[in-house]
Amino acid sequence: MKAAAPAVRTSADVLAKLGRAGLGHTILDASRPDVDHRRHIPTGIYELDRMCMGGIPASAITQVVGRQGSGKSSLCDRITASAQRIWPEHKVARVDVEGTQDFEWAALHGVDPSRVILSRPETAEDAMNTSEELVRASDVSIVIVDSVAAMMPSAMSMRSIGDTIPGVRARLVNEFLTRVGSAIVEARNAGRTVTLVVVNQYRQRFVVRGDVRTIPGGEGLNYFPSFTVSMDGFTHYGKDAFGDEAAMRLEMTFQRLKSKLGSGTKEGKATMILDPSHPLGLGAIDQADDILDFTDKRGLTARPSTVRCDLGAFSTATFRTLRDRADHLRADPALQQTIYDAAISAWRVERGKGAGEWKAAA
Repeated sequence: MKAAAPAVRTSADVLAKLGRAGLGHTILDASRPDVDHRRHIPTGIYELDRMCMGGIPASAITQVVGRQGSGKSSLCDRITASAQRIWPEHKVARVDVEGTQDFEWAALHGVDPSRVILSRPETAEDAMNTSEELVRASDVSIVIVDSVAAMMPSAMSMRSIGDTIPGVRARLVNEFLTRVGSAIVEARNAGRTVTLVVVNQYRQRFVVRGDVRTIPGGEGLNYFPSFTVSMDGFTHYGKDAFGDEAAMRLEMTFQRLKSKLGSGTKEGKATMILDPSHPLGLGAIDQADDILDFTDKRGLTARPSTVRCDLGAFSTATFRTLRDRADHLRADPALQQTIYDAAISAWRVERGKGAGEWKAAA
């Protein structure tokens, strides 16, 4: 006897079945603007925000990797402050594996320590379990893990120095990112925004050819993040007001290693002020010239045609020189932020992302 043909089911039948199974919330209308429109958490570093189309991606995983002294932790401080401004009722969690979090320095970047949950785990397992639980907390907007390279798996801590266990950290990190990635998707489907930032450090391997740098944590760190940025830095020293040798500024460079955010720039740079006597203040980013260079090329502001230049529709002021104009922008943070946002919006339109709102919102 010929078997009966299977019943023909339409997508509507499947969706109805999923709804009855309690999975209806996982099916989204792709035409809704909020489904496809990626929101960002600005870093406040202009060339880095251009690289990632407005800031690190919200509701996703970002990896920040670099050598020592390149500004990775300072970048995390700036991300923390940005998240606190966007979600004033929520907390930011810092999983300080290295035990080096400096809240006095973080305050210079706008961080409110009273709204930070600080964890200092002793093992890699503790760090990962704590991070996962914090990602699932309803009043946490972002979790920052600093750093993967410092995580000590408990299996390694119980062995003598020199006794290695190949791949133990990589297996833990892979499972951790799998679980946290699932938790982020679950939160997003429920209408909640939570973001994970993992910090990592380069290690050196001995190879005859190719890149000598390697990243602890295995291949999972290449797969799971939506955005990975590599940082490097060089500290310039000079004489302070008393004639002593002291750090004056940190020249940071950024390179995009991976991005699912669109066709942003590949490389960028920024200068962080380390001189307390500088007019911008300790920890500030000096980027007025970079912003104006972009807006001048797009006609948003104007270079001098004869003896004066201006800020276009952003201000009625005119200036005799480009330096005067940049100094005016440095002295007016609110105006600089307005032009900053306009520049990022213009860049997004150029790169096909549209003119819609791109900043994450509470």
